[in-house]
Amino acid sequence: MQQISENFYPLAANLSNMNHLTRLTSLLFFLVLLTGCQTESTTTPAVEIPANPWPTSVTDIGPIHFGSTVAEANTAVGEDFQPIQPLESGCMYGSWPSAPEGLTFMVVEGKIARADMGVNLMFRSVEGIGVGSTLEEAKAAYGDILEIGRSKYGGEFGGEEDLTLRYIVQENSFGYVFESRGGVIDSWRAGLAEPIQWVEGCS
Repeated sequence: MQQISENFYPLAANLSNMNHLTRLTSLLFFLVLLTGCQTESTTTPAVEIPANPWPTSVTDIGPIHFGSTVAEANTAVGEDFQPIQPLESGCMYGSWPSAPEGLTFMVVEGKIARADMGVNLMFRSVEGIGVGSTLEEAKAAYGDILEIGRSKYGGEFGGEEDLTLRYIVQENSFGYVFESRGGVIDSWRAGLAEPIQWVEGCS
């Protein structure tokens, strides 16, 4: 009988171990691939801001020019203004049925004085600033013309002062006023320079 080399058994054991390691590596690789295919993406989709059907500048919002009479605005919109509160000292609020939801208008002495945007994200100035914009974004959009001061009833939020941002142009006739909390704009209004600065509205 042919004598088996004494080195054969250790060699066979090594080959067996190598085959076992190869199979184990292949199995682990397959499991990794399978897990990758089954795992759902946890990436949070970006919030899409809907388009504003009534773009806003310092002088106009949609078809309405600030300073126009209610009758002129009715003609521009194609329907009648609907008051939402009684007339007080020549000042009242209202809107039009076809106006975007959440948008209200101040009427002073029979003229459209300002528009209040509420907290709706879709309302943006033509420069792209609105609810959710940061203080830095507003500064970049309006430059040195932007006046920044402490809000009349402001406090602090997240270590940031509550601020009022005023952008008044066209010989101090028109502008925007933005209110920021925690460094982020949470409300704003546009229109005639004096009425947009009335913090209490018609009160």
